[in-house]
Amino acid sequence: MSLPSKSVYCQDEKLQPAVYNKQPSLFSPARLPLRPYCTNDLSTGLVIRPVATALNYKYIQPNPPCIVYYLVFDIDREGAVFAHEDHNVATPNFVVINPDNGHGHAIYGLSIPVTTSEASHIKPVQYAEAIERGYLEALGADRGYSGLICKNPHHAAWKLWEGHPDTYSLGDLADYLDMEAIKKLSWPDNRSETYGLGRNVDLFDRLRKWSYKHVRTAKETGTLGSWFNLTINKAMTLNDYVNPLPISEITATAKSVSKWTWNRYTGGGVQGYTKQIARAKRGRELHIMRSQQSIFDVLGHWED
Repeated sequence: MSLPSKSVYCQDEKLQPAVYNKQPSLFSPARLPLRPYCTNDLSTGLVIRPVATALNYKYIQPNPPCIVYYLVFDIDREGAVFAHEDHNVATPNFVVINPDNGHGHAIYGLSIPVTTSEASHIKPVQYAEAIERGYLEALGADRGYSGLICKNPHHAAWKLWEGHPDTYSLGDLADYLDMEAIKKLSWPDNRSETYGLGRNVDLFDRLRKWSYKHVRTAKETGTLGSWFNLTINKAMTLNDYVNPLPISEITATAKSVSKWTWNRYTGGGVQGYTKQIARAKRGRELHIMRSQQSIFDVLGHWED
């Protein structure tokens, strides 16, 4: 897909005003929060409105609580529409551009959303976080962007550049990155500056390590309910990021950690947890070997 001339990034006729019937399947009410945050003026704060009403505002919350349908990157410089081309990463589904300065939000829709609820597994979140970090670095996007709200692609105040027509899987996005190199990217020196899904990963990691040290005493002196209260209070204190996680995601993480450690953790701190995982893996391997042997025994019986 050809891009408009960089010298006329705002004036080119290919950058049409965003309207509601543009790519409805990729930024539709079905994928947005039921009552998203929205506003017409960031300086006056946010309001909560039904999604049909919120779509009339310049800024809107793209992702529901504990679900990531969209990876949004704030490219706070002129020529935001060209950032992906300059650094050879996947083409955004659309870039929503401020016509006054060429800054914009590059939006990637996910075919399978990433969940951060209490029932979620941490591995997909870690994978998504690594991809998000890789794209943020490649696009030169703003690390301080919280991701809570974005420029509304349907609002006529913005110019809309439409790119890739379909949603992406995480694997599709990862194909454009050197994932081994991303693993070596350093986290911010100050943990409070951790951004995006990195906050979810960091909070989970710190909270689980804290819980390993305290769950045994909690079992001796209280109930699962009281343990959850202790865990969520600790999670609140750990949520010390420049752009804090919303209450819904803190609660989900606290529920996940408190339930798992209460029901399944057997002690020994982080080292004990590692040994516990290794024992479980050996148990699964032994089960598979025994199952295979049973199959071989049956086949041997038939051959006789």
